[in-house]
Amino acid sequence: MKKLVLLVLLGLLAGCGGKGKVQADTGPFATAIAAYLREKSMDLKVNEFKSLEVKDEAATALVTLTAADESIAQIKVRWVFVFRKQPNGSWKATSHQVK
Repeated sequence: MKKLVLLVLLGLLAGCGGKGKVQADTGPFATAIAAYLREKSMDLKVNEFKSLEVKDEAATALVTLTAADESIAQIKVRWVFVFRKQPNGSWKATSHQVK
């Protein structure tokens, strides 16, 4: 009986925690978001990637953003960014949607 309880607890622990951390390299996408925010004159910065899905020449990411100026209250907002792969292999953020 103790073994069964232990196995059930281990199974529950292994299944908890949601999707976990994004496994893909987020660096190129963070760079693309920073350029997008600069182009739109938005004083924000990437806080964390919640998800990143890449399929062929397109990608989407759910990202939390905060104010770039750290003296301002650090309220986090969630945006979904859409990306397109450029001919040189870099990624460009083409649009966003507030989540």
